[in-house]
Amino acid sequence: MNIKEELEKLNAKIIENNNKLEIYFDKKTDFIKHKVELYHLHTEYDEKKGCFILNEHNLKEAQDFISKISIRPLIIFDMDGVLIDTTNSFSVVTMMTYNHFTGRDLSREEINTIKYQGGFNSDFDILMHKFKEQGFNVNFEEMAKYYLNLYFDGESGLIDEEKIILTEEHVKELIKNYNLAVFTGRDTQSAMHTLKVWNITKYFYPIITFECVGWDNQKPDTKGVELIKEKSIADEIYYLGDTVDDASCARNAKVKGIGVLPPRDKSDKLKQRLLEEGDITVLNTTIDLAKFLQEYRRIKL
Repeated sequence: MNIKEELEKLNAKIIENNNKLEIYFDKKTDFIKHKVELYHLHTEYDEKKGCFILNEHNLKEAQDFISKISIRPLIIFDMDGVLIDTTNSFSVVTMMTYNHFTGRDLSREEINTIKYQGGFNSDFDILMHKFKEQGFNVNFEEMAKYYLNLYFDGESGLIDEEKIILTEEHVKELIKNYNLAVFTGRDTQSAMHTLKVWNITKYFYPIITFECVGWDNQKPDTKGVELIKEKSIADEIYYLGDTVDDASCARNAKVKGIGVLPPRDKSDKLKQRLLEEGDITVLNTTIDLAKFLQEYRRIKL
C-alpha cells in the first residue's frame, strides 16, 4: 500500500515532517474524526494544527487508518418511519392537536393523503393546511407550542411511545461497508434524544436536523443533503426516505433515492408515489436495505 497515494485519493493535503505525515482534510476533518472515534483508531490528532499525524515507519497503524477512512458509499437516513417507528407518536400528536383546536377528528388516512401530494414534510404544514381548508383561524405559534408539548417537552411525551426499526445490530452490519448519516426534519433536541435512547448516535455523521437547514429549507429542499456532501467523503450516495418529499429531495440532489414504506402506511399507493418521484426501489422495511444494496451493487458492478 502506498500511503501517500491512498491519502491523495481522499483529497488530503500531506506534509512530511521528521518521518511523520501531517494529514489535513479541511472541511472533511470532523468526518474523519468521527471515523477515528467510531473504529477506535490509535491515530494522533494535533488540535493546534488541525491535522492527523501518522508515523511513516508504523505501517500497521497507517494501513489501519487508511482502510477505515477509505472511500465507500454513504447512506443518508431520514428518521421517522425509516429508522424509528413513529406510529404512536407523530400521527397521534397531529390528530390530538387538530382535535384540540377544532373539536373535530383527523384520521390517519387524511394525513397520508396530504403527504402523498408533496410539500407537506412537516406535521405543522399538514395541520395549518387542514385548518385553512376547513375554515379555522388557528395561530401557528399556539398550535406549535401545544403540539411540541404533547410530543416532547424536553423530558417526556409521546416520543416515549416510539420504537426502533433499524436496531443497533443492523446498523453495525451496515457500517462494515457503508458510511451512515442522518437528515431529518426533527429538531436537534428530539432527534438526539431518540438516537441516544436506542444507542445508535455514534454510528452516524453528520446528523442534519431542522436547525441545520432552517425553516425555509426543509425537504424537499436539498440543503440538508448538500451539507452532508460538504462534510463527508463518498463515492456514491443513497438517501432513504418514506415520503414524497424525501424522494423529491433525493432526485433534486442527484443522489439515489430509496423509498421505504413506514409502519404507518404499507399501501401500494405510497409505493407508486415514491417510484413516480424517482426512487430506484421501495423497500417494505428498512431492515431489507442491506440485502437490497448487496444485490443492487453486485448487478451494477
